[in-house]
Amino acid sequence: MRDFLEDATKVADPSDTQNLEYIPTQVIAEYFRYGLRGDAGPVQGILWRSSKDPTVTSCIVFAGQDLMTDKGAPKTTGFADPDPLLQLDRSSVRTITAPL
Repeated sequence: MRDFLEDATKVADPSDTQNLEYIPTQVIAEYFRYGLRGDAGPVQGILWRSSKDPTVTSCIVFAGQDLMTDKGAPKTTGFADPDPLLQLDRSSVRTITAPL
């Protein structure tokens, strides 16, 4: 697990299209998303400290399109539709430059 945490907090080089070191991290994340279940149900995301700034917390939310919506959007009429896990508030969106 310690090796996974070290790998997961490494800064990714977006120009490296053949970065094989990323694959184990992706496999573990997929296991957390699809294979790990607890008393509260499936894992819905992961939080970790940023490798660039330890005061920043990074987040992955495991939500398919069926669990996301725009804030204030009307609920669909399907009986099997779950409540959204993630809502986008468009007034909160801002663009920042990534510190690479």
